[in-house]
Amino acid sequence: METTSLAEDITIYCTTADDFPGGVLEAFQRLHRLVPFSTDRSYISISRPENRGNILYRPGATEITEGEFKDLPLEKFAVKRGNYLCKRVQDFRSDVARIQEAFAELLKHPNIDPQGYCVEIYESEDNVMCLVRLLD
Repeated sequence: METTSLAEDITIYCTTADDFPGGVLEAFQRLHRLVPFSTDRSYISISRPENRGNILYRPGATEITEGEFKDLPLEKFAVKRGNYLCKRVQDFRSDVARIQEAFAELLKHPNIDPQGYCVEIYESEDNVMCLVRLLD
């Protein structure tokens, strides 16, 4: 584990999985049907327990040009700036469960922000950075 800092909020536009973890793949597919792939775009997902403890999972993407998603059925969300505890998962496609394992480890830290989210920043098609925000 390491710590990293987000200097500013990151605005993402996301869709919500109908179920977790069962609906995650379908939610990603829905996002990719709406948002054209680009290496200039960041892909960031957020999740946390809501609605009586059920985990809501939201895969998202950043805009390349301001307003490009204004007519799409996507929810706007700001990943808050601040300090984050981080664990990188290399080659996650070979064993997707390693992402959940990374978050299980990160969430044991005593100083995580209870109002924060689990954040996945996809660094490439195969590597993801898993983050949880620390208290200020």
